[in-house]
Amino acid sequence: MADKIGVKTVEKATETNPGGQERTLDFDVDYGDTLEISIERYGEKLVHDYFFNTARLRVQGIARRMLQMGRGDAEVLEAVDKWVPGEISRGTGGKSEIAKLAERVKSGKMSKEELIALLSAELEEEDDDSDE
Repeated sequence: MADKIGVKTVEKATETNPGGQERTLDFDVDYGDTLEISIERYGEKLVHDYFFNTARLRVQGIARRMLQMGRGDAEVLEAVDKWVPGEISRGTGGKSEIAKLAERVKSGKMSKEELIALLSAELEEEDDDSDE
């Protein structure tokens, strides 16, 4: 295992004191450049605990955003089940409906005219619902 000593991450801390003066301090921290180095330096338990806590916060955030968006329990649970740490999630549990429709048009499964008709019908339904 080649230890890459000297690989540092620049961190920044900024604080505004009660008098309104801002103070910023830049500093270097060497976390280790690989998982092996991090485990060697800080221990397997600590490295796993940090991963676990970060992953837990991320998946809770996805679920929270989906609940705020009014998504149903089944949809939220499906998104959580499919979530993979490290992959970008937009909190929807998958592609948006617009993205799915765009894929159908691009693949030839739906024509642009059919898409326009579908959207027009949907908008008319919403207008009818708001009139009541």
